[in-house]
Amino acid sequence: MDAQENRQQTTGEPREPGVDEVVRQEVRQEVRRLSDPASLSLYEQQRKVDENESLLEELSRIEAELRETLRLDVERQREDEFLRQQENKLMWQNLSHLSLSQRVAKPWVSSYFRKFPLHIYCLPVQAAAPRQRGRRGGANKRK
Repeated sequence: MDAQENRQQTTGEPREPGVDEVVRQEVRQEVRRLSDPASLSLYEQQRKVDENESLLEELSRIEAELRETLRLDVERQREDEFLRQQENKLMWQNLSHLSLSQRVAKPWVSSYFRKFPLHIYCLPVQAAAPRQRGRRGGANKRK
């Protein structure tokens, strides 16, 4: 402060207000404003508007954070699902996931056609035994 006072005395400049003086002036102006009833109601309205704006900003910030966390969760779930699918594909390709009690059977093919011995079909038609009619015989017909 001595340097400021010396400079003020030597140069004739007005003394710069300190931080305390600035705060005091702002408080005095606020008190003057609040003493008038019209300005008081205007001040209250402005304070409510400012408060609502700050609440809206906070809500928008919270919503943005929630959207981001949801996006990250969905992304993590997709990544987990992709990894699970890849692991399942590898397991089915290698068949290494079978336990010792389970075995992989050798592949076999069944056919619709039976393999009959060829010599049966090579006999002449006259040599084949005549068919017997069995139950459909003429005597036991139902009426």
